[in-house]
Amino acid sequence: MLNHGTEVTRPPDRGKRGPALVIALALFIVISPVAENFKRKPVDSFPLSYFPMFSFRRSPVHTGNTLIGIDDAGHRTRLRAALAGTGGFNQIRRQIQAKVKAGRAQEICETVAARVSRARREPMPHIRTVQVLTVKHEVDAFFSGDQTAVSETVQAACEVPEAEPLAHNRKERP
Repeated sequence: MLNHGTEVTRPPDRGKRGPALVIALALFIVISPVAENFKRKPVDSFPLSYFPMFSFRRSPVHTGNTLIGIDDAGHRTRLRAALAGTGGFNQIRRQIQAKVKAGRAQEICETVAARVSRARREPMPHIRTVQVLTVKHEVDAFFSGDQTAVSETVQAACEVPEAEPLAHNRKERP
């Protein structure tokens, strides 16, 4: 029973302080890299990287393989990688890279030319030649809009075969 005028105090609940401190520390660690966005020269570092995918140094020049279609007038059209194989974009890109490296670029070229011949729709109706190129681009210039290659090496070139006419199975009417 409590008497009037007697103050009851509870001991502090220390069981909640520990988890609260851990949560506060975790939030600070997670949020602290955001401050780098407001600095004149942000620094990205492991393990508190604010965008690790792009934080490591890269070569200023990128080398890759591409497929080009050329029409009778000499105009070039970049062809979809999907014409060279099946799968996702990166999977096909790696297949092309491996075949070019193995000296099998002509095989890619012939496959693409046959598919272009069968497709014969925009932007490919007038393409007469397919090339497999190894190209080098300056990365900064490329992503700033200048997609001019620093160098190009033709790995293979082949003519697009004429498309075969579609066979119609119509029964003649009497």
